[in-house]
Amino acid sequence: MKWVAIGAAGLLILLLACVTFFPQLILGYRGMPRRAAPAIDNVAGFADKFFVRCSIEPKRNVNRCFVYSKDTGKVICGRDFRLEKEERYARKDELKFRGFDGENILLSSGAALKPLMPCEVED
Repeated sequence: MKWVAIGAAGLLILLLACVTFFPQLILGYRGMPRRAAPAIDNVAGFADKFFVRCSIEPKRNVNRCFVYSKDTGKVICGRDFRLEKEERYARKDELKFRGFDGENILLSSGAALKPLMPCEVED
């Protein structure tokens, strides 16, 4: 039996590997980067033919918004947005939706939330 001849060295290597890697497999790897800071609030409402849901994330200085088709429920745009002229996130009291022009979320105040990356319709 060949495994008996290398059994002590092989067992030692196996034991070291188990002690090193097994706890990480069971408990999860803690070195992974954590998710971005959570949103402090969410706002949702209808805007013309669309339903808009936005989170307020001051630590990232964005509103994470999703625009849905009112008829189909399909996501039309899901991006990080900022107020177009001020380059900051919109506060809860500012998030009163008026419409969506295919790229920007229009607010009742006349301001607009502009996506940091262009919205692309996905089939």
